[in-house]
Amino acid sequence: MLLEIISLLLLFAPNVHNKGVSHLARLPDYNRVYEATVQIINSFNLNLSKVIDIILIHPYHKYLLTNEIIERSAMKPFRIVRIDELYGNHKRFFNIFFIDGYAEFEKLEEYLNDDYFNFDGRFLFIVSDDVSDILDFSRRVFSYMYSIYILDVVILFEANNSTHVDVYTFFPYVPSKCHNSEPVLFNSFKGGRFQHTNFFPQKLKNFYGCQLTGVFIHSPPFMDTRVVNGYHVLYSGYEVFLIQTIAKILNFTLKTIIIDGNSASPLGVIFENGTQRGARGMLKRGEANFTIGWLTITNDRIASFLLPSTPYLSVKVVLIAPAPEPYGPIETLLLPFDSTTWTMVTLIVASSLLIVLLLKRFSKFWREFAIGRNNKTPVTNLISVWVNGYVPAFPKHTFARTLVAILIMSTIVLRSAYQGSIFQFLRVDKRHRAPLDFADYLRKGYKVHVSERLYEVVKDMPSSIHDYVVIHPGDDTDYFSKLSEPGFKGLILTSVDFYRYYQQQTAYKTDDVLLPQKQIQQSHHGFYKQWALCVLRTLSQQL
Repeated sequence: MLLEIISLLLLFAPNVHNKGVSHLARLPDYNRVYEATVQIINSFNLNLSKVIDIILIHPYHKYLLTNEIIERSAMKPFRIVRIDELYGNHKRFFNIFFIDGYAEFEKLEEYLNDDYFNFDGRFLFIVSDDVSDILDFSRRVFSYMYSIYILDVVILFEANNSTHVDVYTFFPYVPSKCHNSEPVLFNSFKGGRFQHTNFFPQKLKNFYGCQLTGVFIHSPPFMDTRVVNGYHVLYSGYEVFLIQTIAKILNFTLKTIIIDGNSASPLGVIFENGTQRGARGMLKRGEANFTIGWLTITNDRIASFLLPSTPYLSVKVVLIAPAPEPYGPIETLLLPFDSTTWTMVTLIVASSLLIVLLLKRFSKFWREFAIGRNNKTPVTNLISVWVNGYVPAFPKHTFARTLVAILIMSTIVLRSAYQGSIFQFLRVDKRHRAPLDFADYLRKGYKVHVSERLYEVVKDMPSSIHDYVVIHPGDDTDYFSKLSEPGFKGLILTSVDFYRYYQQQTAYKTDDVLLPQKQIQQSHHGFYKQWALCVLRTLSQQL
């Protein structure tokens, strides 16, 4: 009750003149400002944020301005908070400020950080007529807001004795200038209505040939860079085509900074003193606007306040096993026949040898009847027949001659079948059977080999792979040659695209085994500096 009485006294006391109050003691003169403010508030899309914040820089503002606006926008959800009572667990999207002069804006600067505000949100400044030079004031406000990448900024101002409310903003990229923060009178409220209802126009739809700097990480086949005439250039790859297409659509020129992507941290490292190197450091220092080149989200990158774009590419990360070992010479000789055939052949040869040996115990008549007369080497003759060799003492026209003829014809059929089988066996390059699944590989002592860079991506994923990992420094395809090493007992963890690229660039054509049980979908993102939400939103829309 006491506060309401004080408010009424301040409202109707003509001689009261306090900082932040004098220009508001004449409420009837500010009806147009209220009406203009309410129309802008009514245009806010509450799907973007469920509440509209009124930030009080001066304590008197609460009683002399906010009530009037809230009453005229009764259906909107408002939250009123003093600037020195902001809390950091909510990033405010729709923000309304009442400003008497640049001193109050300087106080606001202390709190303009992404702990309290969503820099991609809407910022509406209602400026009193205490500001004598609105253009100079707007220029200073816009310059600071642009320096921290806040673009959706609007200033409402009604000069003394004016019949309309002016609406100012700035456009950072115009045909005649890049990184522009000059105020532009782009709308006006007169006769109860605005000239047009687009209060926060799109400012990054056309860069008018201005330059954006990108840090490109060499990562073929996605980002392939080459040295041409002594200069590093973007040569080929999906991501090269992507960024060049976006540059053409948004009409910006591209300054390229190319770095090697063969390290574990292609974005650079953070030292204990907080300094950063590589792409991460260039983004933080404002030397670059974005970075791209086979990048995905990791806990480390999110923790360092890099902003990921909309994912624009999804690739498979798989485990590749080496082709099974080929059969050895002895296995090649034995495997054309199955075990049943070899068993039958072995039984026949063994029984033949046994009969020949047993005949030595029989009389001369039976020996000559079975093996022929004057046959001193029956065992050698028997083996010679089986291997298509020479028979030195061929029996005469006796039963022994008939037995030898039957044996020769039988072995001819058997040898022909064997030769045909071994030719077919060698022609199709049959190999040992591969393990059944990933667990079977691990039981047989296989390790998981991964590049240092890819391990940074997959190490945060819940998986049993980590217990068996062998990390390889260097290029993402350097360790693929291990697949062709004899006796290599390992699995290669990589992208399918890297594997196919390696096959195209080398003579490596071995039929390796891709394990379908262990496939991971990996999304590619571009990354932007911590506050560059405006650039992030624009490029993500194009992606």
